[in-house]
Amino acid sequence: MNHRPIMTAAGLRVRSFRWQEGAAGLDIEAAIADLDAAQEGDVVLLHGCCHNPTGIDPSIEQWRQFAELCKGRGLVPLVDMAYQGFGDGVEHDAAGLRLLSNVLDTVLVAASCSKNMGLYCERTGAAMVIAPDAGLLSNIRATLERITRANYSMPPEHGAAIASCLFESPQTWLSELEACRRRVAEIRRDLSDMLLDLRAPAEYQALRNQKGMFSLLPLDSHQMNRLREEFGVYGTASGRINIAGLLPSQVGRLAEALRSVSRAPKLVGRH
Repeated sequence: MNHRPIMTAAGLRVRSFRWQEGAAGLDIEAAIADLDAAQEGDVVLLHGCCHNPTGIDPSIEQWRQFAELCKGRGLVPLVDMAYQGFGDGVEHDAAGLRLLSNVLDTVLVAASCSKNMGLYCERTGAAMVIAPDAGLLSNIRATLERITRANYSMPPEHGAAIASCLFESPQTWLSELEACRRRVAEIRRDLSDMLLDLRAPAEYQALRNQKGMFSLLPLDSHQMNRLREEFGVYGTASGRINIAGLLPSQVGRLAEALRSVSRAPKLVGRH
């Protein structure tokens, strides 16, 4: 992930908080317990949807808990919207961000067109600041322009021109994005079904309800190395895999490989 090196290079102090699977999705208690160390004015980085690398998204009630925490403690959320449209659809994927914006005075947003518009190499997106007073926006704009000027002087124009055309007539783009979303969801469903049939460890069933292009497998670095060396299945040592990179014809092979490298204790199957 690029967040930490970008922030540390800017001289910021960075601390992590847990983002892990709980009994029914995100373990919100663990995340909030770690955020108890945050102080007024601190910025809390949250993925707006399709969390990378875990695929674990908050429920709307959990988003409300984050909003209440930020409001009560004077924290500022920075919402990374890199995968809007790949979770539950373009509108639904923004529900958490909208809730934060309705509850809090200040919200920072970093939106990317790399994935949902296929403009990865164009570096197209938007930096947004939601503020309580329109009078503040002129100073905010000047600050962002100064940072941009020092960063890359002039931004590339080609990707922005494409994004502008898509926004003017979005139906074809939204239809194609929905097809991509459904494909990833079907891969998740089929992989979960096959793992269930193979009586693989129950932890794998979290893949079914996770969102977006990536997930974090419940495997250690040794097991990930076995996947690579014995089965030609590549992921990071931490267990991150690209669900969107799978073909339907490869799902069965992956399920067999995951079952082979997994420890056996908790088994489930169809009844």
